[in-house]
Amino acid sequence: MFRWFESCHNSIDKLVEMQHYGLPTRLLDVTTNPLIALYFACESTNADGRVLYIKQKPVPGDLANLIATLCEFYKSNIYEHHSLSTFLKILKEHNLFQEDEDYKVRFLFEYITKSFLYVHPYINERMKAQKGAFVFSAFMQPFLKDTKYNKLLKRMKRSKVTGEELDSISFDKTSVSFQFEKKHFIIRKDDKKRILKELDLIGINEAFVYPEPEHQMRTVKERVVMSNMTKEQFYS
Repeated sequence: MFRWFESCHNSIDKLVEMQHYGLPTRLLDVTTNPLIALYFACESTNADGRVLYIKQKPVPGDLANLIATLCEFYKSNIYEHHSLSTFLKILKEHNLFQEDEDYKVRFLFEYITKSFLYVHPYINERMKAQKGAFVFSAFMQPFLKDTKYNKLLKRMKRSKVTGEELDSISFDKTSVSFQFEKKHFIIRKDDKKRILKELDLIGINEAFVYPEPEHQMRTVKERVVMSNMTKEQFYS
């Protein structure tokens, strides 16, 4: 099994590979192609579906890797005080804080408590076909008593915040949660079969979305069935 991770160069690579093989991670699969999202919303035809729309600029890979490294190396029972300097220490130990430190501190301070969008280089044909991306769940949350956190976060965008101020805030590890403001479109279950047929006409079908051989063969089989149907039967 460990050979699956031989091509991984850093923590975010490992996290994406774990997600691909079905292991639990802090990642949620999404797509940058709205037609692929529509296909997924229609895949199960026994209930209404939803297409969620998230408007956010993806973060660069090196910054996503900072959070992934914390997820990999952070041990909650080692540190009594979960402060920003604790996280920086972990990152420095793994040689991930060598340049642009001020920018990375700002990023770390903000994004350990927020979900963010990340687009990883495509590592397989399925990710490529699905135009796959990920929402990375928030890693930490400030303790409720630390009400100054949001004030510091706002001030950080205008001026520099001292290390003592940053270290005065404690954090606690969160469960997986995605707190994006989302717009969504309802797909009625009665419309799903028609939508799937229309998507198929432009090449978006099971064989395209899942390029593995078993899905290709199932699509071929369905084509044989369809070839023996009239147009009226196909669209009924």
